[in-house]
Amino acid sequence: MKEEDESYLVFASTRPGYGVTDLYVSFKTGDGSWTAPKNMGPTINTRVKEACPFISFDGKYLFFMSNRVSELNRSSIPDGPGNVYWVDARILEKYR
Repeated sequence: MKEEDESYLVFASTRPGYGVTDLYVSFKTGDGSWTAPKNMGPTINTRVKEACPFISFDGKYLFFMSNRVSELNRSSIPDGPGNVYWVDARILEKYR
């Protein structure tokens, strides 16, 4: 999947899910409409805020911001300062 192929949309929403803000994905269908958004689940989302999804230009990686606590921020800010995380963009196929 390439960043510019426009066959999918990854977005953040405050709708009920795992946390404050979760990432969702929707796919364009053959008739040009969109599938119902699917929550990307606990692989991506946590009880805190996930936002700002970005697919790398080569389509290989999904980058996003998360306020999850990690080893890097455990002692500085209780709910995390908003670090950038990434996963293989092929994870999107799991939700198709």
